[in-house]
Amino acid sequence: IENAIAGIRDDENRLDATLASITSQAEGLRLEQAEAYRALARVRLDALAGEKVTGSLDRAEREALKLLAEKRRALEEIAERRAAATKSLKSAQATRHGIAGRLEDVVGRMDALRAKTQERLKSDPAWRAAADKVAEAEEIARKADAKADQAEADRTAKGAPYEADKLFMYLWANGFGTSKYAAGPFVRFFDRKVAKVCGFIEARPNYAMLLEIPLRLREHSDRKAAAVAEEVAKRTVIEREALEADGIGPLEVEFASVKAEIEAGNAGIATVQSDLAALDASHGALVAGDDPEIARAMEGVAASLASTDIRTLWAQAYETPTPEDEKIVQRIEDHGQRIARAEAELEETRATVREVARRRAELEDTRERFRRSGYDRPGVTFNNESMLGNVIGGIIGG
Repeated sequence: IENAIAGIRDDENRLDATLASITSQAEGLRLEQAEAYRALARVRLDALAGEKVTGSLDRAEREALKLLAEKRRALEEIAERRAAATKSLKSAQATRHGIAGRLEDVVGRMDALRAKTQERLKSDPAWRAAADKVAEAEEIARKADAKADQAEADRTAKGAPYEADKLFMYLWANGFGTSKYAAGPFVRFFDRKVAKVCGFIEARPNYAMLLEIPLRLREHSDRKAAAVAEEVAKRTVIEREALEADGIGPLEVEFASVKAEIEAGNAGIATVQSDLAALDASHGALVAGDDPEIARAMEGVAASLASTDIRTLWAQAYETPTPEDEKIVQRIEDHGQRIARAEAELEETRATVREVARRRAELEDTRERFRRSGYDRPGVTFNNESMLGNVIGGIIGG
């Protein structure tokens, strides 16, 4: 009996898997059919909007057509505003390009004046002296920087032996031999012995100098670099005075004025571009077909079509000149038939599940009665095993 119950439970598990598979298949078919109804709704509304369909309309179709008309008017309005904004943008950009041409002309005249002034300064004694000082300062700074680099490289190479000596670095880190050293008498005693072992007293000045030299040379290099900047500033003063004498001032004023015009034009262009971007977003939402109101209207039409008899759907499809809706109705009908078969199979499988559960319950009840009668005790036997087997087999087989 227990083996028979276990076998029935295996059957129930297989039936559960079959039930889940058929249910999933039916759900997929319903989703595909729902999508087909939505596709039919779109085709139907396109035909209605183009006045290609005669006859009465239901409430969902009237509401959807009204909403589509409103959206169409909104799209036309946005299209007009986009066209106006685009025209305004082109005009503003053309104006800015014209101003940019004027700015380039001013820049060209300024560059020509600077070149002329620079050429004249080559024979000016004050500028030549300032230029020589700049060159001299740059050479000194270059050599100072090279010395600092070399000292830093030497510090790395020559400092390696000191830094590899753990005893030396221990004493160095604690400031042994300097005012920083603050160890007590006991530690001092042993530190002095460690210093003798590693030769710290003799080596410390050399290591300190090795660390100090790169720092001092780098500071010297930085001072020489600053001196270069000072000499360049002096030369720049002479160059600026020469430019002003040659008439750079009025050109700079003209440059600032034209540049201000460009910046004002850029601000206006940015405003128009921002407006245009907002219009583009609204236009994109309207033409993309993802408007939530339109989606709801389409769902309403799809639901209305889903509740319509298939013969009526065929009749409505034949009213339109396009064959697209006929293909969709055929798909809907095919899905309907497959769904019906799946539902019939589902009902049959559920009935089988119920029947198998009933048989298992009978066997479990029998098992409990046998136990209550003590038939599961050791040593109990049956003279009619074959008959009992037939009975149990009959229960399992229904």
